[in-house]
Amino acid sequence: MIKTLRDRLRQAAGVWEGTYRVLNVDGGIIDEFGCRQETRLVGDEWYERLIYMRGPEGREVHDFRTSIAPDATDTMIFDMDNFYGEAILAGPDMLVFPYFWKTNPGSKIIEAIYWINPDKRTRIWQHVDDEVLTKLTVIREERVLGEEPEIWG
Repeated sequence: MIKTLRDRLRQAAGVWEGTYRVLNVDGGIIDEFGCRQETRLVGDEWYERLIYMRGPEGREVHDFRTSIAPDATDTMIFDMDNFYGEAILAGPDMLVFPYFWKTNPGSKIIEAIYWINPDKRTRIWQHVDDEVLTKLTVIREERVLGEEPEIWG
């Protein structure tokens, strides 16, 4: 049973693939592309790699790393050179993750991650620019069984 953030991260670690669909506030499709997320928990260290697969434009890779405080039960903080976010366990099957880039603090994303089951999840990003909702990103992902995340960092 998932009771703490650490429990959720252990269960969620692995390789996930799916599709990002970016919508305007009226529901029209702005963009759509494939994705791969590789995550692992090693002791108190959380590693996350996002790979966006944009067809002919190629791959875009983002690496994130943070430590979980030993006494953390429901929050994990990402405080990197140009990125800040807090992953908050909102229930056994949901994380809420508000974040922003430090070079553009007026542009924020509020992400909700929901595990349908251990191998399927959805994510919704609300993009807020200067206090106005500007678009949504809807993400559907499934665990890639039998694959392990690449070791980096």
